[in-house]
Amino acid sequence: MLPLSGETCIDSFAPALRGDMDFDGRLDAMDSVIANCVVSGMIADGLSLRLADADNNGAADENDVRFLEENGLMI
Repeated sequence: MLPLSGETCIDSFAPALRGDMDFDGRLDAMDSVIANCVVSGMIADGLSLRLADADNNGAADENDVRFLEENGLMI
């Protein structure tokens, strides 16, 4: 498949897991640290805002960071 002028052709992709902020395929302490940066406004791009919404309630907030921490991720 050839891209049209000014377009990008993507031939493969990997699905993203909600809460997996560093795209390593697992939920861990680094994900909660990055999610906290999103919630505090230090990171504000659209993909990070969606991924930080770990509980899928439509907003990245302290509940998402707490969810990541309480599920054994802050080891």
